Amino acid sequence: MKIKKSMITFVVLLIVFIFHIGCESADSEKSIGPGNDSKDGKALELKAVTALEENAPDNAGLFALIDKVNELGEGKVHIEYLGGPEAVPKDQQPEALKNGSIDISWIPANYMASLVPTANAMQLSNMTGQEERQNNVTDLWNDAFKQANSRFLLRGSSPNVKFHFYTTKPVESLEDFKGLQMRSSETYQDVLESLEAEPVSLNPDEIYTALQRGTVDGYGWPGFGLEDFGWDELTEYMVDPGFYQFDIIGLMNLDAWDNLPDDVKDIFNEAAEEIEEQMVEYFDKLETENRKKLKEQGAEIVELNEQDADELTKLARDTMWDKILKADKEFGSKIKSALEE
Repeated sequence: MKIKKSMITFVVLLIVFIFHIGCESADSEKSIGPGNDSKDGKALELKAVTALEENAPDNAGLFALIDKVNELGEGKVHIEYLGGPEAVPKDQQPEALKNGSIDISWIPANYMASLVPTANAMQLSNMTGQEERQNNVTDLWNDAFKQANSRFLLRGSSPNVKFHFYTTKPVESLEDFKGLQMRSSETYQDVLESLEAEPVSLNPDEIYTALQRGTVDGYGWPGFGLEDFGWDELTEYMVDPGFYQFDIIGLMNLDAWDNLPDDVKDIFNEAAEEIEEQMVEYFDKLETENRKKLKEQGAEIVELNEQDADELTKLARDTMWDKILKADKEFGSKIKSALEE
């Protein structure tokens, strides 16, 4: 009886062990990783995250990409959206993309600058994604993003949509920025400092209260999305011209990209070209609507005189190129030449 009991115990433990190993194997197949290979004819599963909140208008291109790729690649490839910063904190997404913890990140290019210093140059392009493809600039972006073990997929923005300064106090010339308390970000802090404004670091969700209390006199932001935070209600002036292209891009882990069959890569390329064209129209419309709403609420669109407009544009470009070339002179010079031809 003792021998039989031992045998029964051994068999039970063996079954439990085999079941445990089977569960671990199944879980590993579901894990996030670079280009999970299709098994038994199943579609490749790719996991995507956004650096911004899901309902941000900036994410329109990602959801268009997901729909298009899943449609064209039915049975071959499927993109699953995992979420925004709640899924992977935005400051961790560049590294997560690099090491393959996620497959696709939809992210402002400047968020990648810690790994790819020349990523900031994307804000200095005056070309659409389509024009960049035609002029071989897209190849340069791919060369740059190899530093983050990533493949550049597409732009989800428009070169016509720039950053602007918005204020609660009258601004008729660049001189009027002196001494203004302006909410800032790393993108345009150097510009504000050069204008002798006083940059203030605030999260976007703190800007409304700061405007309301008068602890800031204005802020910088792209030409859309003010109403999402209620800032349009407190904004008195929008300053033209804008500077820096609003940039949001799609990147894929390079190992995941390399693991894709050629026909699936073709699907991504086809979808990317179509969506880039759509996003130019989409964001141009958002900016037009933004200006209309501001005017309806009594805000003034300030057009700087020609001299000040040229000075602001030059100041913004020069400060950004200085930053880029200081970080990576050789490759930065190559991109600068391509963008300014």
